[in-house]
Amino acid sequence: MLEVYTDGSSFNSNTDLPTIGGWAAVYVKDGKVIKCRTKKCKKGTSLRMELEAIATVLEDTKDRDIIIYTDYYTVVEAFEKGYIEEWKKRKWKRLSRGKLQYSSCWKRIYDATRDRNVTFKYGAKMKYHRKADQLSRIAAKAT
Repeated sequence: MLEVYTDGSSFNSNTDLPTIGGWAAVYVKDGKVIKCRTKKCKKGTSLRMELEAIATVLEDTKDRDIIIYTDYYTVVEAFEKGYIEEWKKRKWKRLSRGKLQYSSCWKRIYDATRDRNVTFKYGAKMKYHRKADQLSRIAAKAT
C-alpha cells in the first residue's frame, strides 16, 4: 500500500491572508521513500497549501489503495465523519457559515477519492511527516 505524507506552509502566520507558500509530499512504499514532490505557490495560505498537496497527490497517482498522512485534522474529519458528503450536497457550502473555504481544493480531493480506497490519518510528528514539513518550507522559500 502506498503511504503519502503531506504538508503545506506559507510565510504568513495568519492563515487567512495569502502569501508565498509551498507544499510537499513524501511517497513511501514498503517502508522506503520512493518519491518526493514539492511546489512553490505565489499566493497561498498554510491551509490552502495543505489541501493543494493532498489534491495533487491524489491526482498524481493511480494507486487505488492509499493512506495519506496530514497534520490538517479537518481533512481527516471531513472523510471520517462524512462532512465532505454534506458539503458536496450543499454545493460546497457549510451549514451555518456559508461558502466552504478553498472549495475548489475540496472538490478536487473529493473527485480524486471516488472509486478508490483512500484513508486519511493524522500524521503530525511522524518521521516522514517531518520530512514533508521541512520540504514544504524549502519549497516556499525557493527562488
